[in-house]
Amino acid sequence: MTQGNSRVKITVIAVLFFLLCTCLPVNAADTDYRFVTKWGSTGSGDGQFLTPKAITLDPSGYVYVTDDSNRIQKFSSSGQFITKWGSAGTGPGQFNGTWGITADSSGNIYVTDHYNHRVQKFTSDGNFITQWGSPGTGNGQFDRPFGIAVDSAGNVYVVDQFNARVQKFTSSGQFIAKWGGPGQGDGQFFGLPLGIAVDSSGNVYVTDGFSFRIHKFLPSGQFLSTIQGYDYTNVPELRGIPGIAVDAQGNIYTTESWGVGDGDNHARKFSPAGQVLSILGSNRSVDDMIHASSGIAVDSAGYVYIVEYMGYYPDVKKFGIVSPTTPVPALLTVTSNPTGADVFIDAVQRGTTPATFTDITPGTHSVTVSKIGYLGQYSTITVSPGQPSTVEVTLEPLKVGTGIISVRSTPPGASIVLDGQYTGKTTPYDFYEVTPGVHSLEVSMLEYGTYPKTITVDPGTTVVVTTPWSYIEKDTVVFFSSNPDGANVYIDDSMKGVTPLNLHLKKGTYIVKMTKKDYVDDESALYVGSADPIQVTKTLETPGFGSILALVALAAVVLLARKSRK
Repeated sequence: MTQGNSRVKITVIAVLFFLLCTCLPVNAADTDYRFVTKWGSTGSGDGQFLTPKAITLDPSGYVYVTDDSNRIQKFSSSGQFITKWGSAGTGPGQFNGTWGITADSSGNIYVTDHYNHRVQKFTSDGNFITQWGSPGTGNGQFDRPFGIAVDSAGNVYVVDQFNARVQKFTSSGQFIAKWGGPGQGDGQFFGLPLGIAVDSSGNVYVTDGFSFRIHKFLPSGQFLSTIQGYDYTNVPELRGIPGIAVDAQGNIYTTESWGVGDGDNHARKFSPAGQVLSILGSNRSVDDMIHASSGIAVDSAGYVYIVEYMGYYPDVKKFGIVSPTTPVPALLTVTSNPTGADVFIDAVQRGTTPATFTDITPGTHSVTVSKIGYLGQYSTITVSPGQPSTVEVTLEPLKVGTGIISVRSTPPGASIVLDGQYTGKTTPYDFYEVTPGVHSLEVSMLEYGTYPKTITVDPGTTVVVTTPWSYIEKDTVVFFSSNPDGANVYIDDSMKGVTPLNLHLKKGTYIVKMTKKDYVDDESALYVGSADPIQVTKTLETPGFGSILALVALAAVVLLARKSRK
């Protein structure tokens, strides 16, 4: 090798090292998780559990838990009991072992009926919709289904536990595909598959209980990779990884099942690549400990919900991220006279009075308390980190001879037109002292449309109107411009036109690149999150030192490659 070639190689390595060090992002250290609240005790009453199993959250943030009493219970995110359904049996809405549970984007609830070898589908209030499955090994049949998950398109994935496979269905139960099988190879299950989750890209994660592995698949069932993450060869009591969840960023959360209740269990958080980011559960306090656990779920704010199933600890524990930039939640108690009034915090229904909420973000919030037959009360309150606050209201009876129109929508914030007049109010909102008779309503919201309703109000009554709409995705107009004009616009590497340019894009994240001769290419990510118009303006730069350096590095690499081929 000549001295000249050595110098070229050293220069190339130095330049590439410089570019890597200055351009690659650095992952920040993950934050710590601390106990926020818990609920549950041993029993069959409302809010009690007999060996709770699985947990899920719907798009509105409500929490659903299965247990050995063959029922599903629904709670607010702070643990306030809302409703329940289910009993022992083989009919619709009955169960013989409730295990896995999940919710789709419309709030429908899917439950695996373990020993009845089927899946049942319900509304968020527990009304039966449909069911599918029977004992067996054929397509659409099950041998004790366990975990269950739904993707963004509504496809349902079921862990067919004792058949050691995963089955994929439409939202109505039509069979689509299956994969897996017993074994220790890629995509096979050694022992029994347990939990299942789907990320925002449609990738499917399945816990292989007794090999302590997590398998990752494409939606078609094609095997992608394995996350090991556990090495418990000297812990014979470990029974598996029963619970798994994935957050919006693709991070993976799992539970451990030791079969003991001594508080030595943990939950783990992995990066999408399988790196351990956090271990939940410690001896800081009794509440921070995690005993034998099964189900796990994570909400859009990053709070983690874990089911503890051992005899003395049948409960749900909620953990939150604690960091220097994350304030400690405040506590808010709301009471009313009479009790049983609905509580809305920042226009979101959170429960009924009396209620205590332990996850309130410090700051100023609106609190509305309403009850059928009474005038509602609206107030604002400022709460401090870790400090308790109280809202106490006395509700006045409705004026004799008038009625109430109560308008609700999911999501909240829809505009209301009453009797042809724009009210300037948004949902949720109660109109008091309404004259009895026939009234017209129009409830409207961008990307959901307009819901018209004709109602009759009788004296002394409350008419509740709730929108039944579904999300309608609309395109967003994006205006692209550059300085100078005439730049080529690429969206996800597809040429779309020349600036100035208007495009219609759906919600999502896109890679936008603008190119023009004699100018440096400009590439950036664009997130389209609403139907509001977006302006994207770029000032293109002429090649500078950094660009020249990169070009020199590239030329040097090409030169070396050519020399090495001679």
